[in-house]
Amino acid sequence: MPINQVTYQGKKVITISYEDFQSKELMIDSAKRLADYILSQPEGHIRVFIDLTEALGSREFMAASKAARMRVYKEKTTTSAAIGVTGMKKVLLKGYNAISKTKGIVPFDTKEKALEYLVNDGKD
Repeated sequence: MPINQVTYQGKKVITISYEDFQSKELMIDSAKRLADYILSQPEGHIRVFIDLTEALGSREFMAASKAARMRVYKEKTTTSAAIGVTGMKKVLLKGYNAISKTKGIVPFDTKEKALEYLVNDGKD
């Protein structure tokens, strides 16, 4: 699973790319694994960068992501940003964010803008 950690401007950011995930099943499994990974981190607040550029958007994946998010929010807070949110993915993300207790996942046009947002603790 393409989960990594990078340091950007001295702050840790967990990154995940869905670039090679071309099935709903892989996408759903990845949502669960990402939640497990976030929960294994010692920090109470986690910054997450998501690359959805080549990802398949599906309602099933969004449902799995919502369930994973609920697991994470019991123990951690997160600031999340994504790139590659177009077409149906944009519609699905709006629905996902509508029920979020936080800003949800904020979409950006470039990775650099997303990382800037994350290291500034969600302040545009």
